[in-house]
Amino acid sequence: MTSLFDNGLKQGKAAAVDITALPAKIGQLTLRQESALDKAGAERKAMIGRDHKLSVSRQAGLLGISRGSV
Repeated sequence: MTSLFDNGLKQGKAAAVDITALPAKIGQLTLRQESALDKAGAERKAMIGRDHKLSVSRQAGLLGISRGSV
């Protein structure tokens, strides 16, 4: 008799999973995340004004970026 929760699988047998594609997918998602972080960092760097009354160091600190990267 089929139970509501067994999804048609027999007791003790798991569904086959193709693990060969997982490393490629993980790499793809990592690159996408790094790209998004780089874009966010560039946008924050663009907010810094050298002629602002706050020092560049203070602006960088408030934006959470390294002073050396500005």
